Amino acid sequence: MNELLKRLNKSRKAKAEAMKVLLENVGAEERSMTEDENKLYEDLESEYDNLTRQIEKLEKQQKREKDLDELQTPPLFAGDKTKTKDKTKDKTKNVDIKRYSLMRAIQAQATGDWSKAKYERKCSLEIADTLGREAKGMFVPYEVQRNVLSTANSSALVGTEHRDDMFIEALEAESIVIGLGARVLTGLVGNVDIPKALGGISFDWIGEDEDAPATDANFGTVSLTPKTIAGAVAISRKLMKQSSISVERLIEADIRRGVALAIDEAVIAGDGTGNSPIGIINTTGVNTQAISDTTNSVPTFAETVGFETALAEDNALRGSLAYITTPKINGLTKTKPIDTGSGIFLNKDNIMNGYKVVGSSLVPANKTIFGNYNDIIIGMWGVMDLVVDTATKASSGGLVLRVFQEIDVAIRHPQSFTVSS
Repeated sequence: MNELLKRLNKSRKAKAEAMKVLLENVGAEERSMTEDENKLYEDLESEYDNLTRQIEKLEKQQKREKDLDELQTPPLFAGDKTKTKDKTKDKTKNVDIKRYSLMRAIQAQATGDWSKAKYERKCSLEIADTLGREAKGMFVPYEVQRNVLSTANSSALVGTEHRDDMFIEALEAESIVIGLGARVLTGLVGNVDIPKALGGISFDWIGEDEDAPATDANFGTVSLTPKTIAGAVAISRKLMKQSSISVERLIEADIRRGVALAIDEAVIAGDGTGNSPIGIINTTGVNTQAISDTTNSVPTFAETVGFETALAEDNALRGSLAYITTPKINGLTKTKPIDTGSGIFLNKDNIMNGYKVVGSSLVPANKTIFGNYNDIIIGMWGVMDLVVDTATKASSGGLVLRVFQEIDVAIRHPQSFTVSS
């Protein structure tokens, strides 16, 4: 495709040069174009415009193929070194993690006295400059945010290298859907359109010197748009006076769990209202499987096969496949025999018909979801914005730490999921 683009650009340049020469000759002779010259100019102009349209189409296709190649990489977790460039990292890449104190920044914002948190304030201002907008409270540098969303491990304070894989590993430990294989894109800027194939591309056997049949690849897009999640972490007066690493890790763990919970809620059952994303259950085009048990909605063995067959018929039975259901249904499947005589239960050791089962209270009552969680895309923009609220707990001398983070989720292929009905 690169060679074809070069040839088309060369041809377009030649047309432009020919038009230029023709205009210069007519101008030098201070006359109007003859009928033949006018016809020649119009032909050159038409050919130039046609070449421009061809070049634009090829360039767009090149971008689609590049985007598709990037999304064919393994999921961004569990040690994967694939990275998405963090646009906000330019002025925070040299953040000294050992020097930065989240608690000190919180105390400074609460009192309005930043004299002991000059470094933390400097980091927030530099991020605001990079993002081109002011923080609601204070921006947390990406490297510090990575530690906020990591497990309580003192070794995390040592390194300053940007490691998206560590960032995703941290969320994976808390989030069900990320743990099951959802793909996470970090450091996004603006709206993001991710290409997806809407139909198969056919390949044919051809003989020597035969032309390959033309096949039109049908592509669509999945859009990610920044949506703000907000949470609150209460900090007591005595806890606020502490500055030890263990106390900071306690606060960070609360933030980490909150972010993971918000992601799981959106992916599983987001309804698109109130600026929330649309989750699997409410996505148009997902497969459905009827459940005969109208009391507890526990599937039979045949019905679990139905969940899987629906994906197979859509050529989607691949990737990171698993069931998510309610804790009640998960428990009942462990005592439900697959038949009347074998003594084999439907769910053994949280494995049902060969696939992992996870029970979560985030799943709506009577619902079971089966699918390929690699086809869930979670986008994260920028950095956390923390606002210290001293009014809510003013009477006790404590405060509430309000957390803002821009996130969106999308289901890349609805056919990759089956939902009970």
